[in-house]
Amino acid sequence: GQAGESADDPVLHFVLLRMAREMAVGAANADVAIEAVDQMAAEFAIDADAARVECLEEVSQAARLSSQFRVLARRADPLIDRAVAIDDYDAAERLGKLAVAAAQKAREFAMAKQRATKMEGVAEAKAAFAEVEEALAKLDESPVDPDANLTAGRFYCLTKGNWDRGVAMLALGSDPELRSLAMRELEEASSPDAQIALGDGWWDLAETREGRTKDGFLLRAGYWYERARSKATSGLAKVRLEKRLDEIAKIERPASLAGGGTPSAVKRTADGRSIKPFDPTAVEP
Repeated sequence: GQAGESADDPVLHFVLLRMAREMAVGAANADVAIEAVDQMAAEFAIDADAARVECLEEVSQAARLSSQFRVLARRADPLIDRAVAIDDYDAAERLGKLAVAAAQKAREFAMAKQRATKMEGVAEAKAAFAEVEEALAKLDESPVDPDANLTAGRFYCLTKGNWDRGVAMLALGSDPELRSLAMRELEEASSPDAQIALGDGWWDLAETREGRTKDGFLLRAGYWYERARSKATSGLAKVRLEKRLDEIAKIERPASLAGGGTPSAVKRTADGRSIKPFDPTAVEP
């Protein structure tokens, strides 16, 4: 509270925020500690991501109560997603280890299992990133290199689900089928017919692939089908969309995609109703 009243004195403001952070850590209050770090990051030049990881690790050392561990596990979860999004897999693993342990100490065993499953996906993404680093280095030297763009584009689209970043790479890649569909993606299909056609393109391509690659293309088809679903006028088109969306909804979305970019899975409630897909234009980059 005092920090909030000292904004006109930057030195005092920073010191008070730092004190609030340290006191919150000592009290194992992850919410207040992270809030203090967030305010420092918003107003001062600090390494916010590293500061948040360090903060939660210190809270984990001070925590004693189940309620404290429960909040800690909850607070770590979006930071894991953030670390994966920026390809900081060491930080993601540190946070994942902390989150699983905290959930177990809170006796939140379902939460601990969910976090452990997520970390399996993070481990897969880390291994895939190690293989794609050479391609990324190549793109620093030659941004239009077809093979490097294909490798990096597949990683971001299929492993991380970050189509916003990866589709432009696929459009420059060496796979003709992927390049053609990616170019159509970049044109941003706005009409229901164009969206269905693009979904059909990913669906047809998925039929020629296997495993995670096939699932990734089907999920992308589902993204476009879902966008067209409410606007489709033809009864037959709606029936076909619903049938395909029902099939796509059965695909288990890899844990490594959580928070990795534009989700392309079609999610349904228990009674079968679809959930509105994520709109990447509605949030800050």
